[in-house]
Amino acid sequence: MLSKPLNMARSGCALLPRASSTLLRSAPPSAPLSTSPPAPPAPWPALHPLLLASLSRLGYPAPSPIQSLAFPPLSLPPTGHLSDNLVIGAATGAGKTFSYLLPLLNTLLHAPPDPAAQHRTRAVVLVPNKDLAMQLLLAADSLLPSAVTHGAGPETAEALERQRAGGGGGEHGASPHGVSVAFLPGGCRSVTDFLPWREPLGDRGADLVVTTPAAFAPLALNIHNLPLLLPVQHLVLDEVDMLMDGGYRRPLLDVLTGFRRKAKSRFDDVPPTRHVFVGATIPASGLRSVDAFIDRISPGAGRVEDELHVAEHAGLTDVDWRKVEAAGERLEQVREICGGGGKVMVFVNSVEAVDRVVKALR
Repeated sequence: MLSKPLNMARSGCALLPRASSTLLRSAPPSAPLSTSPPAPPAPWPALHPLLLASLSRLGYPAPSPIQSLAFPPLSLPPTGHLSDNLVIGAATGAGKTFSYLLPLLNTLLHAPPDPAAQHRTRAVVLVPNKDLAMQLLLAADSLLPSAVTHGAGPETAEALERQRAGGGGGEHGASPHGVSVAFLPGGCRSVTDFLPWREPLGDRGADLVVTTPAAFAPLALNIHNLPLLLPVQHLVLDEVDMLMDGGYRRPLLDVLTGFRRKAKSRFDDVPPTRHVFVGATIPASGLRSVDAFIDRISPGAGRVEDELHVAEHAGLTDVDWRKVEAAGERLEQVREICGGGGKVMVFVNSVEAVDRVVKALR
């Protein structure tokens, strides 16, 4: 499996290149053409046997470039330095979700929760909306069958049952390996409103919580809930470019305020929290850009990118930025672009938006 050298947007970050990456060069005129087979892809790193079995079942014999790069730094325990934080940038379809889910689940499998802790949630993943949260639950359960124990909606619960029937795993609500993944819905104003936090140390507790900034912000911002944040070692901001836009921004900042309070707390033996920023695009222009936001709250964060991800969109043959003042005008622009011939891919941030765009284009 041959790939181009990985493109790093910034220097100053110690990264492990993918062992199987090979640079194709033109052979000198006098050199005979090599007939040897290409080097095999690098194997998965040291993973728990349950995860390796799932990857084999899912048909992933080796990590993608972005997964090879992200796994080593995310597998190390956070030390509290800003350089622990990580920006993961990769094109859509490059395997970004597994790039952070695999090391998180691997860590949880190898390190059971502290029985003396008040809460057991050690990782929180923020996504823009419930649709993406449900997709993340399915991804987590595909890697660790029966991991999802709480919060799956009716459709997702049915999808989990079908997925488990095809690849093993127990019934919804059982976690035979001891790792639990749960979805925190909106509307919780108290820790006791969420069952995994009402019974945090029993079988119903949650090691990894998937939620939205809007759902988590009221709890994270409340100083009385600081014990809830103390054991959290990883805070993942998935689709960070969306989370920094519009109505997502304010609740996201509230969540980050809660974790800043944790960092300033003087409790003994409190693990630091690593911030992980994940996106297909990390726009770098403007004072309010995602790149500027990350530099402001986490200067010196490490960065890993695959060869297809370029934050400034360099290398595209045609870049057309259009300023849109209203939602109706946005659809008109989409119609105009799609009417120009050729294949067009349109990204939107919700199922409802997909329906609106499809109806408008028809």
